[in-house]
Amino acid sequence: MGSLLHPVGPLPPGAYWLRRALALVVLVVLVLAAGWGVRAVAGPGPGKQAGAGPSSSPAALASSPTPTASATPTASAGPTATASATARATASASTAPLCADAQLSIAVRTDRATYPAGQQPKFSLAVRNTGTRDCRRDVGQTALELRVISGGVLVWSSDHCSPGGASDLRTLTPGGTFTATLQWARVSSQPGCPANQPSAAAGSYSVVGRDLTLVSPPATFTLR
Repeated sequence: MGSLLHPVGPLPPGAYWLRRALALVVLVVLVLAAGWGVRAVAGPGPGKQAGAGPSSSPAALASSPTPTASATPTASAGPTATASATARATASASTAPLCADAQLSIAVRTDRATYPAGQQPKFSLAVRNTGTRDCRRDVGQTALELRVISGGVLVWSSDHCSPGGASDLRTLTPGGTFTATLQWARVSSQPGCPANQPSAAAGSYSVVGRDLTLVSPPATFTLR
């Protein structure tokens, strides 16, 4: 015990006291370091979260389908007289022969079977090449005629108010069809187209089409 308090040796006593002081400092440092290591292993204290900070979540990717352009259908009004895609208008240099009646078929149709009061019938006249070769046919105003008949009596004719007119030669390919349309005002007519003709009465009627000397079968309809 006395040797610890009063060091003995060849060096002065102060040197021994300095060594002891340094050893004590080193011991304290080691003890403190050991305490910090234990706390680090134990983790943060209560109320604290390791690595706590503002949270960030990835934004959701939302996709909306791009609308596809849709074509809007357009209505096309039928012309008064038109050739189908397989019927060609005749050029002056055409060498196709004229169509004989035997090479053609002709038909007339109504757009409905019965017409209420005030509704006007619409007629379609079709001339078709039933042969195997191209041929030319006059489908002008003079060549074509529509007639409305009731009880064997002619009620109306398209020639009464539209006589004459230039010819219109068309070349019809095999299977080609020329179609003309006309709307009837439900009024009777006379040659020369006199004014103030009476309206057609309610009843049964038939319409017949003609192209030159070729006449169609009748198509029947009713006026209310």
